[in-house]
Amino acid sequence: MRSWMAGAVLVVSLLATVPLAGQEEQGELVTRQGAAGLRAERFTRSGDRLHGEVMTALGEQLSFEASLRPDGTVASLDAFVWPQGINSSTGLRHVQIEFADKGARLQVSDVGPTLSREFAAPAGTIPVISGDLVLVELLLRRARAAGAQTVQLPVLSLDLARLTTATVTFTGDSADVRIEGRPELLRFRTDAAGHLLGGADDAAGLTIFRIGRPAETAAAATKQQ
Repeated sequence: MRSWMAGAVLVVSLLATVPLAGQEEQGELVTRQGAAGLRAERFTRSGDRLHGEVMTALGEQLSFEASLRPDGTVASLDAFVWPQGINSSTGLRHVQIEFADKGARLQVSDVGPTLSREFAAPAGTIPVISGDLVLVELLLRRARAAGAQTVQLPVLSLDLARLTTATVTFTGDSADVRIEGRPELLRFRTDAAGHLLGGADDAAGLTIFRIGRPAETAAAATKQQ
């Protein structure tokens, strides 16, 4: 299964903690190459639900809904990818994944035969989708919660349809992320909880900005004023 956006940054968002019932967090992550905008992702996180929508400058779109467990790991994910825009059914891909205690079931439907696979995925495995940044924040927050300088976490790459490993290395508020099987070294700026505040893919000349402060970070800053 090929990536739906060539050269896209592979990212996924993992929460170390989930907002309490009734709390809602909204934000936007924007990726630029120089002054040109390449991709924008709007997301809403409320209770045990995480919703994200990605649009690229070429019109490609991704929409997903994830169900989160109390510990912030992903229980299931349902995603739609429109390679030629939401108004076109050409190349439309539907990706579904469900996690159990010791495994995961992936199903991909598109113009060809439906792909269905099962993986012996360790508990807490993080699903990642090429082109998504909200499903990297979950990865960063989970790694921050581990409390070590270098953390390795299992990830299920949905565009590669295989189980692999993400290595996260922290230096101060910076986090370097490398996903096995991918050439990119992604660099992110985070807060103490692991919220993604910005980042870059130096090799591709990409810069990532966050619009809107994380709810927990904003609350902490308010208390200090």
